[in-house]
Amino acid sequence: VTSVLKNTGQKIWEIEIIPEPEKRLLLEKFNDTAVEYPGDKTIHELFEEQVERSPEGTALIGNGQGMASPADKGAVVKKEKMHITYGVLNEKADRLAHSLREKGVLADSIVGIMVERSMEMIIGILGILKAGSAYLPIDTEYPQERIDYMLKDSKAKVLLSEVSKVSKVSGGTAVIDLPSLIIENEDTEPTNLTLLTHPTHLCYVIYTSGSTGRPKGVMVEHRNAVNVVSWFGKKYRLNTRSHMLQMSDYTFDPSVNQVFGTLLFAGVLHIVDKDLLFNIEVLRRYIEKYQIHVLNFVPVMLDQLLCSGDVQRLESVRVVLSGGEKLEELVKNNIIQKGYTLYNQYGPTEATIDALAAKYTDTKSKVTLGKPITNVSCYILDKCERPVPIKVSGELCVGGAGVARGYLNNPELTAEKFLNKSFSGGPGGRFFKKAPLAAGGKLYKTGDLARWLADGNIEFLGRIDQQVKIRGFRIELGEIESQLLKREEIKETVVLAKENENGEKYLCAYLVTSDRDDSDQESYLGELRKYLNRRLPDYMMPSFFMKLDQMPLT
Repeated sequence: VTSVLKNTGQKIWEIEIIPEPEKRLLLEKFNDTAVEYPGDKTIHELFEEQVERSPEGTALIGNGQGMASPADKGAVVKKEKMHITYGVLNEKADRLAHSLREKGVLADSIVGIMVERSMEMIIGILGILKAGSAYLPIDTEYPQERIDYMLKDSKAKVLLSEVSKVSKVSGGTAVIDLPSLIIENEDTEPTNLTLLTHPTHLCYVIYTSGSTGRPKGVMVEHRNAVNVVSWFGKKYRLNTRSHMLQMSDYTFDPSVNQVFGTLLFAGVLHIVDKDLLFNIEVLRRYIEKYQIHVLNFVPVMLDQLLCSGDVQRLESVRVVLSGGEKLEELVKNNIIQKGYTLYNQYGPTEATIDALAAKYTDTKSKVTLGKPITNVSCYILDKCERPVPIKVSGELCVGGAGVARGYLNNPELTAEKFLNKSFSGGPGGRFFKKAPLAAGGKLYKTGDLARWLADGNIEFLGRIDQQVKIRGFRIELGEIESQLLKREEIKETVVLAKENENGEKYLCAYLVTSDRDDSDQESYLGELRKYLNRRLPDYMMPSFFMKLDQMPLT
């Protein structure tokens, strides 16, 4: 508790137990993060500025379908990989933007994109942004029901995809074959369309797991993304010699740092197939061949890639970034002992990718979430939304330049999770007078239990709800339970995250069903898996189903 309230009739007394010096430490020194950043520009404006500085520099290395021939200026095919310069990438995105405008795409609208990892994916994203719209990334492997819901909920009138991959799309959404459109526009004269978008317009909408049984769309503005991408590029000193792998799927926001943290700082972005990322030996050979400098992935994958067996240190790698789920002490020590410099990054999608970061160079340092990044403020609050003293647990709330606009078409949940007040009044309100809050004094309630340490780092203690992270995927267990309960024979269900002997997490669903002939248990479970496969992405599929006579009261 931060104070003791005693109600005697008409008067309320507040007894403060945080000394004045500690208040200043918590609210001013720990949150002294303000620095200048180009918040008056959009992501694609900054990209265009970089294009002017280095039009002949290599921007992308990866796969493409009919992207260019060897004779095309700035696009060189070398063996199995294609290299595309900043100038050519910008021209292709400009042509696509003009085509989208001609098809009725408007500023601050939402355009879906559903393609495999490829150069077309990057061109598609840039083209959508240049047209003045926000991009909505959709995984090609999502169940049809989830794809339809996202398109309908977002009111996306256009979906950039490959027609061969779209079996059926909700009414009202026009499907445009992205590879074909890129090729068709090669003869048009490209021009920038940067004046269509304001920094307060949407940059992207990413859908995350929802406890009500439906995913929810997080609306991120350009100014949100510009702050964290600017921090990312400067923090890790990205430049023309920097090579980065796009390791995260574009349906998850770490991809924004990987893509634009590279392209806004003249680096080289490598687009690789998903299969390559999960073949450790092949991935290590790729990193060595192309001299990848920065790796950004979930801890378990970094541990396998960098530390499994007696593998040698990857000499080209100078920065290792861990994020997406909790970094365990053992994994941290393994990576450091191999000679790498390790950073741990934390941030929910609603706070735009990263809010905290910590650096580790020795095994003595304890794993924490780190300290607030530039132009971000963090607070540990009690149930009455008041700050708690150092080493006292509370809910981690994030403010500052990264706080997103809210949830798409969900004002109730937005009001619940985003605190639209500056804390200038009420009990404890004076604590916040000098706090660097975002425009309008908005804070996002993360649902993470945490506490301040004396050195200004924040320690993660767990969740205050049912949300879990498995292999970097954010999962609301309630969404899985909600889908299971739609089946008539399932009366009760509880889904839990468990750990195996190797410390790897998995999902287990416990079921209480009505009386029925379950002699063919294998057939029933197969039917249940097919049912969930039509409604949930693979990463939300329980590994095990356990039938119970009744749910334990504990």
